[in-house]
Amino acid sequence: MTVDSAADLMNTGDSAYDDYMNASAITILTVKASYLSVPVIATTSVLPLTKSATVSNLPDGDYLFTISRTGFLVRDMSVTVANNSIELGNKPLLAGDVFADGIIDGSDSESLFSKIGFSFGDPDYLVDLDLNLDGIIDGTDSETLLANLGADVGFYNESVNYYN
Repeated sequence: MTVDSAADLMNTGDSAYDDYMNASAITILTVKASYLSVPVIATTSVLPLTKSATVSNLPDGDYLFTISRTGFLVRDMSVTVANNSIELGNKPLLAGDVFADGIIDGSDSESLFSKIGFSFGDPDYLVDLDLNLDGIIDGTDSETLLANLGADVGFYNESVNYYN
């Protein structure tokens, strides 16, 4: 599985900035038996260089795969594993869900607009609002959010039953 919107590994030469961004912008893949099931079967990071993730030793069966990254809309997928093998292809995420409430809406844009102009190192800088991870919350981030305004977790629902 690849995730195009997984963060690239930062290597700007500023180790404090790189370390902070690399720790903050991790894309996570979580596997559960179903949406409402409590135990998590597996959790792994999406590798920033290849934008891929691997989960090994899953018995054949049906699972819920969740891809998440701070500031982005969570993506859930129903997946059937057969013969311990699946290839999901590219699974992009939508940027802008800075409240992590499952919808990109006015609350997200209000939060982002209130921090326009702040950059890495400022006390009011929030990496969740720096959607392109360039170290400054600016018009590029707001354009990205506004392009996805109105999208919610159902936007790219892939046969997920949210009631079991």
